[in-house]
Amino acid sequence: MPHKARYKKQDTNFFSKICFLHLVSCFFLSCFFMEFLNNIINSKSKIFLSCLLFFIAGVALGNFFVADSYLIFCLMLFAVFLLLMNIKRSGSVYTANVVIILLAVSLIFGFWRYQISLPDFGDPVKIYHYNGQQIKFVGKIISIDERVNLRKLTVESESLSTVIPSGITPKGGIKRDNSDVTKVISSSNRGITTSRQGGTRNDIVSGRVMINTALYPAYAPGDIINVSCKLQAPGIVADSSAAGASAGFDYGRYLSKDNIYSLCSFADLRVIKSAPLSWPLLLFITREHFSAGLSASLPEPAVGILTAMLLNISRGLDPALSNLFAKLGLTHIIAISGSHITTIAAILIVLAIGLGLKRQNAFWPVAIIIAFYTAMVGAPPSALRAAIMGIMLLYAQKIGRRNSLPVALAFAAALMVLINPKILMIDAGFQLSFMSVLGLIYLVPVLEKYFSRLPDFWQLKEIALVTLSAQIMTLPLTVLYFGRFSPLSLLANLLILPVIPLLTIWGIFHMLAAAIYLPLGQLLGLLSWLLIEYWIKAAQLLGWLPLTFNFTANAWLAPLVAYPLIGYWIWRERKKEIGNRK
Repeated sequence: MPHKARYKKQDTNFFSKICFLHLVSCFFLSCFFMEFLNNIINSKSKIFLSCLLFFIAGVALGNFFVADSYLIFCLMLFAVFLLLMNIKRSGSVYTANVVIILLAVSLIFGFWRYQISLPDFGDPVKIYHYNGQQIKFVGKIISIDERVNLRKLTVESESLSTVIPSGITPKGGIKRDNSDVTKVISSSNRGITTSRQGGTRNDIVSGRVMINTALYPAYAPGDIINVSCKLQAPGIVADSSAAGASAGFDYGRYLSKDNIYSLCSFADLRVIKSAPLSWPLLLFITREHFSAGLSASLPEPAVGILTAMLLNISRGLDPALSNLFAKLGLTHIIAISGSHITTIAAILIVLAIGLGLKRQNAFWPVAIIIAFYTAMVGAPPSALRAAIMGIMLLYAQKIGRRNSLPVALAFAAALMVLINPKILMIDAGFQLSFMSVLGLIYLVPVLEKYFSRLPDFWQLKEIALVTLSAQIMTLPLTVLYFGRFSPLSLLANLLILPVIPLLTIWGIFHMLAAAIYLPLGQLLGLLSWLLIEYWIKAAQLLGWLPLTFNFTANAWLAPLVAYPLIGYWIWRERKKEIGNRK
C-alpha cells in the first residue's frame, strides 16, 4: 500500500510539472502572438502575408493530423460567418478580432485543403482501388518522362474493362450468359455506373497510373491507349545513398505528390486514338524539336548538360557527372530555377524595348512567353516558383507598386500548395527552391558585413555571398534528403557560377538557332561546348579531393536543430540593425 501511494504521488507530481510547462508555453506563445498581432494589424501587406503563411501552416498540420473533411469544412464556414459578422459590426478589417478570425480561417482552410487531397482506397471509382489485380483499362497519356532505357508514362484512367466469366451472378443479382446483352447497372452500394456487354464490364474510373514501358514505339501526350497489366502499389525502393541505405527510398510517398498511387510494369499497350492537336501536344513537340536541335549541334556529354539546363530533359545526362555535381552541390545550376527565368525575362525585356515597346507595355508578351516556357519544360517546382514570382514582380513594376519579395515568395508557395498540397512536405525540390530564396532574402543582409572587405573582382564577392546564403539555408535539407555534404561546394560554385549567365544566354540563342537552321546552331555550339567543358573539368578537378561528409544516421535532426538556430541568428542580427538605426 505505501508503495502504491508513493507511485501515485510521483505520477501526480509529474502530471503537475507537465501542466505547469504547458501553462508557461501557452503564456509565452500568447505574448508572442499578441506582439505579432500588433505588428501586422495596421498593414494590409503584412495581414496578407500572414494569411498566406497560416494557410501553408494549415497544410503542414494536415500532414500530422487526420480529421473528417466535412466537419473541418463546417468549422471553416462557421469561422467565415464569424469573420463577416465582426467586419460588419466593426466596419473595418483592422481590428484584433477580425485579424485573428481571418488567420484562423486561413489555417483551417489549409488543413481542409490537405485533408480532401488524401486518397480513399476504398472508393471503387478510383483506379488505385484495384491495386494487386490484373486489369484492362483505357486512359489518356498526360505526361512522358523519357529516361536512358525506358519511358515513364503518366496515364489518367478513364474506364476500367475486366472479363466476367459467363454463367455467374454479378453483384446486383443479374444472371449472365453468353448472349450479347447490354445492361447498364447503377449500383447504389458501389456508387459507380457499370456497362456490361458480352461478358465484359466497363466501369467509369479516374486516377493516375505510372506505366514503365520501352523507348519504342513512341507515344505522345493526349494519346488514348488501352492498357492491360497488373496494377501494383508503389513501395520502398533500395537506395544506395548514404542517407537511404538503411531505410530505402519511399517511392510510393514520392509518387503521391503527383497523385499517383498505382504502378504498371510490363504492360500491353495499344493506341486507340492518336492525340489531337492541343496545348500539351504542342508543348511536347516544341520541347522535343529544341532537344533534337541541341543533340545535332553538340557532342556528349555537353548536350546532356545543356538540355537538362534549358529544357529540363535529363535522359542524356551522364550518371557519373550527375553524381559528381550532386557531390559538389552543383545540381542547382542544372535545375531550371530563378536565375534561368530571370535571364529569360531580362532578354525578353531588352528585345521588347529594342522593338519600341515601353517597359510597362512589355509585361504581357514577357509574361506569356515565361508562362509558355515554364509549361514547356514541365513546370518543375523551382521553375514554377520563379515564374510566379517573376510575373508578380513585373506586374508590380507595371502598375507602379513597390516590390515585396517576401510577399511574392509566400504567394508563390501558397498558390502551388493550393493546387497540390502534397508538395509541401514531400517534394524536396519545392522545399530546396524556397529555402534558397529565403536565404537570399534574409541571410544576404546578415552576411554582407562579413564580406565588406573582399574585392568584388568579376562579381566573385556577390557570387560568394549569394552562394553561401543559399547553401546555409538548404544545407539541413540537403543532409536530410541526400545524407552528404561537401565543403568544396562553395569553391566549386565560385569557379563555375561566373560562366553560367553567359552559358544561359548563349545557350538560349544556340538552341533557337539550331531549331531554325542547324548549321548556324552548330557554329554557335562551339562556345557552348567550351563553357560546358570548363564546367566539367573544374568539377572533375575538385571531385578528386576526398572532402565529402556522409550522414548515415539521425539526418532528420539537421533541419530540426539548424533552422531554429538560423532563425534566431537572423532575428538577433536584424534586431541589432534596428537598434543601431535608432
